[in-house]
Amino acid sequence: MPAVVDPRLANRAVLNMAATRLKHRMTHGLPQSEALAIPETTLAQFVHGRPWQIDRHPFNWDRHQYLLPLYQAFHVAPDENAGLSIIVQKGAQVGASTFGMLALLFLALKFPGSWSAYFLPDQAMTHIFSSNRFKPLVESNPTIAPLLGGERGEGDNSNRLRTVGRSSVSFGYMGGRTSTESIPLLGIFFDEVRRMEPLDINLAQERISHSPYPIDVKMSTAGYPQQDIHAYFLKTNQQYFHTDCHCHDGIVLAEEWPQCIGVQGAEVFYRCPKCSAVIENPQIGRYIAHAPDKPIHGFHMPQTLSLAPLHQPQKLWEKYIDPQQDRGEFYRSTLGLPYIDREAQLVTEEDLIACENPDLTWEKEGINCSLGLDQMGQFNDVVIIKHTPRGKFRLMHIERIEGDDPFGDGRLDELMKRYDISHACVDLNPNYNESLRFCKRWYGRAHLVTYSSTDRADMFAWRDRRRPKDQTPNDPEVKFKFVVTLQRYKAMDYALGLFRERLVEMPPRRGLVQTVHDEHGVLRPVFMAEELFWKHMQRMVRQKHVLDDDQLTFKMQMVKVGPDPHLAFAWTYSVASASRSGGGRVTIL
Repeated sequence: MPAVVDPRLANRAVLNMAATRLKHRMTHGLPQSEALAIPETTLAQFVHGRPWQIDRHPFNWDRHQYLLPLYQAFHVAPDENAGLSIIVQKGAQVGASTFGMLALLFLALKFPGSWSAYFLPDQAMTHIFSSNRFKPLVESNPTIAPLLGGERGEGDNSNRLRTVGRSSVSFGYMGGRTSTESIPLLGIFFDEVRRMEPLDINLAQERISHSPYPIDVKMSTAGYPQQDIHAYFLKTNQQYFHTDCHCHDGIVLAEEWPQCIGVQGAEVFYRCPKCSAVIENPQIGRYIAHAPDKPIHGFHMPQTLSLAPLHQPQKLWEKYIDPQQDRGEFYRSTLGLPYIDREAQLVTEEDLIACENPDLTWEKEGINCSLGLDQMGQFNDVVIIKHTPRGKFRLMHIERIEGDDPFGDGRLDELMKRYDISHACVDLNPNYNESLRFCKRWYGRAHLVTYSSTDRADMFAWRDRRRPKDQTPNDPEVKFKFVVTLQRYKAMDYALGLFRERLVEMPPRRGLVQTVHDEHGVLRPVFMAEELFWKHMQRMVRQKHVLDDDQLTFKMQMVKVGPDPHLAFAWTYSVASASRSGGGRVTIL
């Protein structure tokens, strides 16, 4: 569901009035305030020299010097640039939310009459953030405090909508029912992107599409590689803080963990594993852009930079070695680095190497094989396997069929004949009509694949087989007999787990070459196993999704890490096909 703001904004009259007022201001430019002029152009300038209290404590830089470059990068100058975008990949409790609140206030005062929004993952956090953090922050400044609720006190001052002078500041959350689609925004802030759905973020970002000076800020602890905040961070100049040591470029402490920890008796301290220098103050150093050619500002801010009491090296080390702590969460929420637990990764490179048999060859034909197909737009990824007498699944062939009509160009039908496919499982979407026509051509030997997320559902539920009514799978809106519904978690856990159990055998990774578009869109000869199949297999991880913290209830989910692993899904479908065929022709019931 899209993000939400105050329920009163669902009133059509209020929305129309707000939209008209904002569009008028955007058409005629951003007015300058008569009540409170803000000459500063950076957030650092705005914060310096003004009294603030953060969480009811005086604001200072002593323990957070590493934040100053971030405040300086928040440079608002319509005459010099066309907007501002900043990404912060961080550890928990390093001061990024304070930066977000001050930046939000800075925009409201710098551009009177504007409307900006701050989004958080859930409703409870929205209320707490607005009432217990933002409101006291504004009230702590004697000059700005009178503007809260409007210059004349006629504005809003609720948890989700606050008027600051002539500007409006809203606090929204992801997953509600009232969207912000009718409200144009000047700037938008996302706090803890890791817990937000990409679709919700994209919908909310549309609110600044007509902004005369769009501001886009995303902050979050890290998640999985190439996902969530890390996916955004990779598009930035990737500024990492290099702490001074005897090395020329210093040391990025988070990336050298745990080698950057020194222990002498009861003392725990930071050290450089390369030059052996003892580091007393990790904040002495500088940010270095690892991708300087990219225009978007991106900052990495781990807890190793903070001087807060619980962020001291000894406290972090104790947390790291504590067997009760989640090691993966330590990397993600403490070090601010994307991380995959090896226990959560279904297939590792070691598993694939162990299943590689140099004595095998990639076959050009076969007997009684099984096929799995995952589709995406203008290509189909196909996996063909054979259940061997020794009880293993042998990988016979993998192929990517590209073109305007990969279902109807004849190649897929040729594979069905050449490998004597006993049974095939074919992804239903997105090309529903084409996949349905293919399954009708191979009536009884091909099933359309849908998913069920119900925990009690069977791993494979075949529509054409008789079942008790209470076990009927979640049927799609399709009038076709041969449909199989996969319980997503169970099916992928079983199919991908075959590699770890060493129940898969496959030819050498460089033995099959096909000219296709690689993952960067380049048409070239590709090692199909090494460059595609192996990578796709390693992109699925298990994740515990907490349903209720108080009741300690949760469910396990499968999460994609990185680009869509089509061949991992095709592999799962091929295993489902093999389970149906049992090594021979499918029986039509």
